[in-house]
Amino acid sequence: MNFSKLLIDWYNANKRSLPWREANDAYKIWLSEIIMQQTRIEQGTSYYLKFVEHFPTVQDLAHAAEEEVLMLWQGLGYYSRARNLHATAKQIVNEFGGKFPQTIEQLQTLKGVGEYTAAAIASFAFNLPHPTIDGNVQRVLCRAFGLHEAINTGASKKELNNLAYKLIDTTQAATFNQALMDFGSIHCKAQNPLCNSCPFSTECYALRENKINVLPLKKKALAKQDRFLYYFIILHKENNHTFVYIKQRTEKDIWNKLYDFPLIDSKTALNEPQQLEILTTMLGFSIPKQQIKTFDKNYKHILSHQTLFATFYTLTIQQSATFEQINSKQNYTKINIQNILEYPFPKLIHNFFNDSQLV
Repeated sequence: MNFSKLLIDWYNANKRSLPWREANDAYKIWLSEIIMQQTRIEQGTSYYLKFVEHFPTVQDLAHAAEEEVLMLWQGLGYYSRARNLHATAKQIVNEFGGKFPQTIEQLQTLKGVGEYTAAAIASFAFNLPHPTIDGNVQRVLCRAFGLHEAINTGASKKELNNLAYKLIDTTQAATFNQALMDFGSIHCKAQNPLCNSCPFSTECYALRENKINVLPLKKKALAKQDRFLYYFIILHKENNHTFVYIKQRTEKDIWNKLYDFPLIDSKTALNEPQQLEILTTMLGFSIPKQQIKTFDKNYKHILSHQTLFATFYTLTIQQSATFEQINSKQNYTKINIQNILEYPFPKLIHNFFNDSQLV
């Protein structure tokens, strides 16, 4: 079968209208690719439009403050992507004169740009014949051609890459890649694929061998780790204003460079006496249990490699000197609670803000 021709014919009749496809703009293509990693198109499109509005060019993004970038990114998760996005914009301005490199080798020197993203930019912006192999493409090729290597292995990566290079239409590389990705997303879906109207139905290995629900194969992932987060929101009222302590996360961990509150982070669930004991050690003084108010909703937040269980507490302390004691020990930032939304917080904490009406 002429796979490429059938695919492009299907695409011309069924392609999705996506804003970053409107022009061969390497900046916008790169921006969309970074945003869409680990993100559904429906959610990512609104973020893409916000970024383009705030930062129309790579120069605008490079000259922005990091906190401004993180604020726009809130809710997308995997915040290292946002930090890499900002760093890469600076790199393009400083090392490449504000213009994207046009070879896949140079593109891969950009921070946060791996093989797939480099191929996407090279193909979509410059029509270079490099295949873009995402999860949708893996599924289509494994089903159509009967590939049985588990897709999360090195052997499968090499096999898929070799096959895609054989299939790609070198004169229409961008169209071919976009067609293959769209076909996997909206036609050869993971669940309930549209086999009855598939242009490859007479040749598809998985359909012929009744393996639609088997392919692609995937090795089982490691079990997720549970993590228990206990947030203590310490308030202080002074001169008709309410102040709160926040702290920027700087560890090589989730949510790096975002803000949160005094926190007990545990691999196991803790009872109240255990929490109070740790809190006393953390702050350097004890807080009577009756001063601590538990928010009546607990939160479960699922990440790719761990599941977070979060509990929020609020407590009000009258003496500002106590606040200064906290600050000197933990290096928190004391802010007026009215200004709290000016700082980037994880989506989990924003959910608490929305439910608690704290701000």
